[in-house]
Amino acid sequence: MEGLDSYDQLPYTSYPYPQSHPDRLHVVASLFGARPPSVAACRVLELGCGSGGNLLPMAELLPGSELVGVDRSRRQIELGESLAQEAGLTNVELRRADLMEVDATWGTFDFILCHGVYSWVPAPVQDKILEILRDRLRPDGVGYVSYNVYPGWHLREMVRHMMRYHVRELAEPTARVEQAQALLGFLSQHVSDGQAYGALLRRELTLLQALPGDYLYHEHLEDDNEPIYFHQFAERLAAHRLQYVGETDLQMMLAAGLAPEVAQTLDRIAPDLLTREQYMDFVRNRQFRATVICHEGVALQRELGPSTADPLSFEFSGRPKDDSVDLRAGHDQVFVGQGDIEMTTSAPVTKAALILLGRAWPRALSVDALFEQASSLVREAGLPVDPEQRRTLASDLLRCCFGGAVGARRWVPPVAMQLQARPRASRVARAQARRGEIVASLHHQLVRLDRAQQQILQRLDGEHDLEQLCAELTELVVQGELQLTLDGQPLRERSSLRAPLAHVVEQTLSKMVRQALVLADEA
Repeated sequence: MEGLDSYDQLPYTSYPYPQSHPDRLHVVASLFGARPPSVAACRVLELGCGSGGNLLPMAELLPGSELVGVDRSRRQIELGESLAQEAGLTNVELRRADLMEVDATWGTFDFILCHGVYSWVPAPVQDKILEILRDRLRPDGVGYVSYNVYPGWHLREMVRHMMRYHVRELAEPTARVEQAQALLGFLSQHVSDGQAYGALLRRELTLLQALPGDYLYHEHLEDDNEPIYFHQFAERLAAHRLQYVGETDLQMMLAAGLAPEVAQTLDRIAPDLLTREQYMDFVRNRQFRATVICHEGVALQRELGPSTADPLSFEFSGRPKDDSVDLRAGHDQVFVGQGDIEMTTSAPVTKAALILLGRAWPRALSVDALFEQASSLVREAGLPVDPEQRRTLASDLLRCCFGGAVGARRWVPPVAMQLQARPRASRVARAQARRGEIVASLHHQLVRLDRAQQQILQRLDGEHDLEQLCAELTELVVQGELQLTLDGQPLRERSSLRAPLAHVVEQTLSKMVRQALVLADEA
């Protein structure tokens, strides 16, 4: 792992990665017939944990589990340990060590996570990562590895080579980043759009210019970054007696969004799952994969039926496309989910269930609870409900899940559905808010806060009500530590602060509930 000392010089911001959460891995594996361990009481290992931005939020919400992270960077481990101590976490350990040192003394794990490492280390370390998965993963355990893939990375790799050539004489990370950004600026101004090369290159340059310096450095300027084709990765898994389960982004496993003739051709030329996955990468020009893995001896089932949905809970942050919803059978209704993904259904119970999930957000509901509540809603509309509609609902929820509009969970985080008198955020999120603008939600999503939101979130300890929050923020405004404006004019006088500040706090708290930042009372 030569060269990773640069992470001490320029730490890589450590984020939560929802696709790597043990619950997501459990869902994907169980959909395809595996029987993973319980997420609520499991042992987790993260390879390349950085400063714990991914592991620590998991630890707080899974108190019955044991979590271990390993990273070579002393500085990043120390940052993570400081946050863990401040948040009072006792079930997580961050170890400073080389991945090559992980051996039998570490024990075995139910889930092994490796995000943003595999493509960025030399071949011997890549091989060691797969050895760890093979040797340290329990028989029913589930692994996760993310990596860059061709063909999508060909263009990005070309730009990486340009930047590395430009900074070849520089050693200091900050200077390398500054010069790489300067080159991107130069190319974006002077590459012609008149040719296909120019249009493609400019689009790539626009994406790269928006990246923060630490990401640009560690993603594009490090010595090691070796993308591979999916079929090569699958072959490496097989060589280590591991097998491909699926992708954490279920939507990418289907031919959704592709023309019918494309799907038909794939059916003809790709007789098995692995071949089909490779051809879909060709069609989509895919750049990145986040793959779920298990031991080769685990019997997987690729045929999905309604009963597959029974152990799952579902969540939906979307809404009906039209203001009114016609629950009658045979009347198509369009719902719009996250990312403006649209889905259409004419089934009365499914339409009612999606309405209920939208109201329940950010909480997930089980199939049984959904069917019971949706049936009541349909009956209130004077429409009949029969038990067979439960199977329809389960099938439709799975279809929506694979379509990307509805989320599925096996473990449901303790999120609040509405604002409490004395709201409470997680200890990790409060500690993160004291350090900066990036926090992890209870859904394990990255949330970026403005200055006022940072100050409010730090105080969501279950002791502050609205009046106390307003009083403390008033002092910050009066002292000039927080700015509040009305009609573009800054407010500083106590007499003029109460009403606008109360409005800001109320609006912010409501938004935080929707962002899954507020814990339920029972948590």
